[in-house]
Amino acid sequence: MNCCDTEAWKRREKSIPRRLLLALGAVWLFSLLAEMMLMGLTSSSASWVMAAVEICAAALLVWKLPVGIVVVLVVWCVGYVLPVTLPGVFVYLGLFAMSVLGYVSLPMALVASLIFVFAECGMTFLPTFGAPQLSWPSILMLNITLVGCSVIGFIVRKVLERARKTTRQQSQAQRTEVSSELHDGVCNDLAYALMLMDEDPASSHAKRAVRKALESAHSSLRLLQQEADAPTVGGRTTSFSLGRLVRENSNRMAAIGLAGTVVISPEIETVQVTGAIKLLMEGFVRELFGNLAKYADHAHPYTLLIGTSSHDLHISLTDIPAADPPYRSTGSGLRDYKERIEQLGGSFAVDDTEGMWTLDVSIPCE
Repeated sequence: MNCCDTEAWKRREKSIPRRLLLALGAVWLFSLLAEMMLMGLTSSSASWVMAAVEICAAALLVWKLPVGIVVVLVVWCVGYVLPVTLPGVFVYLGLFAMSVLGYVSLPMALVASLIFVFAECGMTFLPTFGAPQLSWPSILMLNITLVGCSVIGFIVRKVLERARKTTRQQSQAQRTEVSSELHDGVCNDLAYALMLMDEDPASSHAKRAVRKALESAHSSLRLLQQEADAPTVGGRTTSFSLGRLVRENSNRMAAIGLAGTVVISPEIETVQVTGAIKLLMEGFVRELFGNLAKYADHAHPYTLLIGTSSHDLHISLTDIPAADPPYRSTGSGLRDYKERIEQLGGSFAVDDTEGMWTLDVSIPCE
């Protein structure tokens, strides 16, 4: 990592909670003021000046973080290597500054800790200014403390970054869920309605398809409104009528003149799956039938086989592609499902040779 990456510095600085800095800054300023008053009664004017500088450094740490870190560490270092009294509160402020520096850039924090220790060693073995002398164990313990604070800041940053990444992934999963609902429900229902209208403009089936597309759109909008407050569908098991969904869509195909053979194993007529798997299966089945309606040759029947082995659901679909389909395929629907299924540990294979289109998919049910 480039320790002088200013863009990374700014990005990480903005990620630090502002209210936390303000709260800690208020506590430190109050404590330093109180301690400065006590020192003013019992110490020299130099300690007064040093305490005033420390108060300004604490204020800078709150209001101008990068500058404040440097000033606090410089004052902290000066307070250790010169014969002046450091308020006890400022010791904790220096440790906090090291933690923040470790949060922003661990290499810079390690360099700062080494500079501080070298300065302390130099003043220990060259006691020109009458600085307090530290033994080797004390110097080692001080270095360990500084490095420890830097590492703590680094760990905090990594934990927060992982939490933000998880939140982004959940948000992306929710957006994918909504886009799949819109694509598989609204688009396919409208395409089905248009096909019915081509054959019979007054078809009641077409009107029902349009109404269902409208309901799917409303459902997707409700889902979008609930995303901010509700988590992604989790691991709670739910019942899913797979057989009924397949029969409903196969009847749709028959209504537009596309015949086919559908075989479903009796044991998976109704399956128990998690909410996430249910949404995946439901959308995938609707996507398959939607593609059949739009891209398959209606003069040739399709074959759909759905079975199970162990804990996986197997789907096999075969059809003859239309020579001149009424809709242009982008492949985005199946491509998205391929990614989602493979992320779950399933398999997804398509073969489009010799004028026949074949799909073989395995979806983990657990």
